[in-house]
Amino acid sequence: MHRLSNVISAYWVLFWGLNGLDKFCHSSDLILFRWHGKDRSTQFTQYFERLSFPQDYVSPFLYFVGIWEVLLALIFMAIPFYYHRNKQKLEQIATLNAATFLAFCGFDIIAGDRAELLEHSTYFILVVITFFVYQRAASQNASAPSTSSTA
Repeated sequence: MHRLSNVISAYWVLFWGLNGLDKFCHSSDLILFRWHGKDRSTQFTQYFERLSFPQDYVSPFLYFVGIWEVLLALIFMAIPFYYHRNKQKLEQIATLNAATFLAFCGFDIIAGDRAELLEHSTYFILVVITFFVYQRAASQNASAPSTSSTA
């Protein structure tokens, strides 16, 4: 179960890391390839228009979300090394992940984007599944004998 939780952590690292970087790198020429990504600027400009928010806040908002997503990736990167045995920390991380998708869902509803709502709701379900896998792995790790010796 520990290996599965590591694979799931790697998934969330890639998911959040690449989505976060996409806010900064979309349509950019990088050293080895061109990052195509999704230009959220146009999409969020339309949202902000609908909601009567100032257009000047689109870029700072996207940068904030991008930074948040990269921070989530870093947190998930730490799980296999620091938090895999700590049920309380795993629950806090899963709650943070779920709260992020809950915020995205709320924004989708307010902005009237049902396709994004369906997508974010699906990821929310995946967060719940992730939490249960982490909890089971932490229980198994906690009951496993320690491999370190003390003198």
